[in-house]
Amino acid sequence: MNTLTKNESLRTILKCVPQWLTFRSSHEHSISLDEETIFFYTKIRLTTKQIALKHVIESHIKQWYQHICSLPKNLAVEYIKHQMALNWLKIHSKSILWHELLDFLGDAASRTYENRPPIKNIIISNCPENNSAHINEHKIQKTLDPIACSLFTYIGVDCKMHVQKYDQANWCGINDNDTYKLHPEFLHALYGEIPNHGFSAHLTTQKDIVILEKKKYHKKINNKWKHYDSGLILTKRKGSVYLYEPANFKNTIHHILGHKPSDYYVASNIFEILFDLSFMRKGSLLIYDPDDKISEKIQNKESFLDQKNNDKEYRKTNFFTEYARNISLGNRDRSSGKKRILLELANIDGAVVFNQNSIVAVGAMIKPHHKATGMLGARSIASYSAACYGAHPFKVSSDGEVTMFIRTQNDLGNEEYNVDIITFT
Repeated sequence: MNTLTKNESLRTILKCVPQWLTFRSSHEHSISLDEETIFFYTKIRLTTKQIALKHVIESHIKQWYQHICSLPKNLAVEYIKHQMALNWLKIHSKSILWHELLDFLGDAASRTYENRPPIKNIIISNCPENNSAHINEHKIQKTLDPIACSLFTYIGVDCKMHVQKYDQANWCGINDNDTYKLHPEFLHALYGEIPNHGFSAHLTTQKDIVILEKKKYHKKINNKWKHYDSGLILTKRKGSVYLYEPANFKNTIHHILGHKPSDYYVASNIFEILFDLSFMRKGSLLIYDPDDKISEKIQNKESFLDQKNNDKEYRKTNFFTEYARNISLGNRDRSSGKKRILLELANIDGAVVFNQNSIVAVGAMIKPHHKATGMLGARSIASYSAACYGAHPFKVSSDGEVTMFIRTQNDLGNEEYNVDIITFT
């Protein structure tokens, strides 16, 4: 029987945390299972929650492996991912019965209602327990399946998963953020209903599981009060589990892109764009090119949103040029990002190329780099090539997977380089 090796077990753990990188970076860490040790790296220091997660892994990895060593590989991988998810959620709140919630969402994802998968929105608060029905009670499942399934309705539960209420988001309470946010936009209305220090869990039409935390607070840094807000903390998509610490993950992307203020705002704004494209299952390619590395590598020059292009036919077909060119993701002002327009432009065949100030090209075809020879998939070839040229590509597959391609120095320290990836949903 094909079982999971110790090395594969450790690598399964690392894949669950997107900001734990497999290529060399600023800070080195390791986890071990008996004689097997695997290293990982972070752009910034481990946070308190990540230190706690690493401690849980080191304390329980032998017990997990003893449980899975005789299981088929697919079941062993599923077990490790479940343990990672469960323990990450417990780090966020020990009072919530997370295993009951995950059981409920897993069961709901495995069945249909009127030939459609049930969609679920659950908001968890620290309200006092009562003797109302438990969400896992068999007798209420037929009642639960058709409700709390829109972008505005939800079931409220307490920490022990007893149903507290059935309600909707109020239109008057739905406000657009002035700055970036760290949760997918399609859940924005429901995010506003989560009480401070509360959580929400969602089962989507694609059977993705999404868990959000709402924890608003202010912190004084350099004599200035800064506002912090949490958001996405866990997703499960097509069997893959990803654990997020939103601000830390956003800052990791920032450090990969660069150290300018505009790079920070690009990292902040791209976060929700990529997750929206992922959950919508919209295959796309976004390329951040702050240093103009790939303009000469774009083969279809008509894709440029260039004011100097006087071709009449170009003007007729690219009527959106005036509206799209001034979209800026490198700006703190959210209105300059025109995110909803960008989400639609990303659906056009080819890449959206942008810098910190504007959209450079839409529907761009990138000249393949010689290092991409032998690769499969037009979007993957374009992404890999863009990274080789020195840009920062974000590839969203039509099945929802988001991959960032990163050009890194090789271990030899010479001018040669590698292209590494981060997969984060």
